[in-house]
Amino acid sequence: MYSKVNINNSYYRIDFNKFFDLSIPLDFEGKQVNFFDTPRSKVKALESDGRKMLVSQGASCDVQEVTVNIHCTTTHTECVGHISKENIFINEVVNRFFFPSTLITVNPIESNKCNEKYHVDFKVGDMVISKAMLEQNLKSINPDFLEALIVRTIPNSLDKRFFNYRSNQFPFFTNDAIHYLNQLNVQHLLFDCPSIDRSSDGGFLGNHRIFWDINDDIDQSKGISRKTITELIYIFDLIKDGTYILELQIGNIKLDASYSRPIIYPHI
Repeated sequence: MYSKVNINNSYYRIDFNKFFDLSIPLDFEGKQVNFFDTPRSKVKALESDGRKMLVSQGASCDVQEVTVNIHCTTTHTECVGHISKENIFINEVVNRFFFPSTLITVNPIESNKCNEKYHVDFKVGDMVISKAMLEQNLKSINPDFLEALIVRTIPNSLDKRFFNYRSNQFPFFTNDAIHYLNQLNVQHLLFDCPSIDRSSDGGFLGNHRIFWDINDDIDQSKGISRKTITELIYIFDLIKDGTYILELQIGNIKLDASYSRPIIYPHI
């Protein structure tokens, strides 16, 4: 099935049968990605009258209960409600699901080789994605395809899909880099690590606050931001840098974040 997409009065053709899935499968029996050493996401059969509701055990159908840590064990998309005292829900914030997007690959650098800012002091071993790096990668990109930005970091081993990030440091963005993305009017940021912030920044989540343009809490006069951050994606090496049409699939769930399945379609 094909579709023609109008982006700023230019038309692009996509084939819905040709796509790349950027989500990490949530495997209840096998390996799972993990952040902060949180308990695994798990599934168990509902028990009724002392019997497990499984066809394999004589039930008429499988009825299973799932416990998922959305932020720490799976690909997820979050909204400004993630850092707000107010109840702001991802299923109400996201009111469109297709976006022109750009995929770039970056090689993070040691923080002591970067003269850009972060809201807390860098630590030995910190690896960062800088504004200068983004400028270099995006200088020739059609701005019509910057509504969403997808960032792949290298090295990009297959094991990244199952890292325990307690023992694997991950790179994060400088504050200058996030300010730059705001200047470009990026509305949806997708990243192949657990967070756009360092895992420990004193609990401030400074880059999140910059991206969503809030300090202490939501300024209602500005309206509620519809920007999203998607973390813990995985982008196979065979997927080339360039422009795509992003389909951001989320659950219809009244939480600050949802497990998600970002799909990108090549276009012609």
